[in-house]
Amino acid sequence: GPAVFPGYLPASGVPDPFAPDGYLKTGDILEIAGDELEYLHYVDRSKDMVVRGGMKISAAEIETLVAGHPKVADVAVVGYPDEVLGERACVIVVPRPGTRVTLAEIVEFLRGIGVATFKLPERLELRDELPRNPVGKILKRDLREELRTGAP
Repeated sequence: GPAVFPGYLPASGVPDPFAPDGYLKTGDILEIAGDELEYLHYVDRSKDMVVRGGMKISAAEIETLVAGHPKVADVAVVGYPDEVLGERACVIVVPRPGTRVTLAEIVEFLRGIGVATFKLPERLELRDELPRNPVGKILKRDLREELRTGAP
């Protein structure tokens, strides 16, 4: 709450970091987890979302699930522009050595574990590796730009 964070200067132009009920808006997405709903599980940052037709899809959620596919070594999910829906979901995969994976296989895998239809990716890009910064974080802005322009 407000006791933890002193706030921004009124003339700074930065939006108020507090919700109307006084809680600090961190931008994190958490879920109540555990057999007895006894703890919070960090899911993602709220800005790492694909917004398809007004429906918000957590990239981290889909990435975690796709990473469980036996043919997937590494994965990123990003949105790409769509004139009708705003964005569509693209799954970018580094296949395990000696394997090939298709969009149909990934969609079937996700359906098999009960993923809602609106969260299913509509495009698959295969890569030898994903772009990363020096500390190992995937550079999603680079992937989004590649999808937007069609140039790696």
